[in-house]
Amino acid sequence: MEDEKIVSDLEAACKAIGSLEAHLDSTFKIDGKTRKEWRVKLHVAFPETEMTFADVIRLGSKIANNYQVAAHYRDKQTLTIDALGRAKQDKYNESYQEILDTYVAKTGKALAQKSCEVKASVSVKDIDGAISTLKVTRDFWQKTCETLHEARRTLEIISRAMAGESMVGRDFVVKAGATRRTPELEEEHEEDKE
Repeated sequence: MEDEKIVSDLEAACKAIGSLEAHLDSTFKIDGKTRKEWRVKLHVAFPETEMTFADVIRLGSKIANNYQVAAHYRDKQTLTIDALGRAKQDKYNESYQEILDTYVAKTGKALAQKSCEVKASVSVKDIDGAISTLKVTRDFWQKTCETLHEARRTLEIISRAMAGESMVGRDFVVKAGATRRTPELEEEHEEDKE
């Protein structure tokens, strides 16, 4: 009975998370587009059939262009977060000192440090909210960059495999780290020179 309750609770939590994800996908804007719009725009579809060299070039170009877009926005968010972090610290320090000075002027006594910290923290709450939102956006772009990096690595593996397949018809011998032609191919090469 208790196991059924746990399973039921987990299913309800998964459903709630799915609903939240769907809501965020369609409403949460990141640099002017929803998450769903960005995923569609930046998606790289690998052919399900055999790839050609032209496919590799096309996919490589798309991955590179998409990575530039994602890295640009990721770096822009990082810079903005850093700038807001400095502004937050400046505003916090200014508020802390102002709160302390105002209290001393009114009462002639210093306000407790913890009280000043709490009141100063409230003064930067709006900046904290902005930083939190920007971190979510930056994390989206970071994950997108990582996904595109993995796509590039996959494409490299495919292109190496394609290059390997094209070499299969050639008669090469690999020995002790050196690549050389077999004697038969060397003779053919010499004949071609003449």
